[in-house]
Amino acid sequence: MSSGQSDSDWMHWNEVQYSIALDLQSKDLVSALRKVNSFLAAQITPEIRSSALGMKAELEEELGQLENAKQTLLSARGLVGPGFGKYVHEFCLAGIFRKQGEIEKAISWYRTALKTSVESDGVSSGSALNAFLTLNGETLTAKDYELCVQAVQRSWRILGLIGEPEITDLAKAVSKIREREARGPQ
Repeated sequence: MSSGQSDSDWMHWNEVQYSIALDLQSKDLVSALRKVNSFLAAQITPEIRSSALGMKAELEEELGQLENAKQTLLSARGLVGPGFGKYVHEFCLAGIFRKQGEIEKAISWYRTALKTSVESDGVSSGSALNAFLTLNGETLTAKDYELCVQAVQRSWRILGLIGEPEITDLAKAVSKIREREARGPQ
């Protein structure tokens, strides 16, 4: 697809998202899902398809269709390389498994999301770090500890936090990262 077609697809997807937002305000999840499915029937770039599938999965989860949501997220994840979109899909997969009480699978997907954030440019991973540490408690393997340290250091730099993170207290460092993430771009 040409760049112009891609730009046109993004504009169309933005219009669909606006329409979906109106459905969500009126709590009409079925209509919102129908609009996403209609959009997905078109020829669109993998990145836009991944974004739309992410929205579809979110709606499926809200409708209680957790197995569908997981399959949709797996499809969305497969369309994009390392980056924010892939990180979000993995984080959402972990959340669904956590909701279903499948804690080991949730931990595995949070770990995958952390790996993606470390491999990606500009992806801070405070939420995945927080969830991963919460579910693991005091039982981090050496490999998981190193992954968390890498994710903390990378997030710290991306967010422009002053000084160095206190890696001997990961929970404290993650708390500072999440506080900064909550403030948004500056």
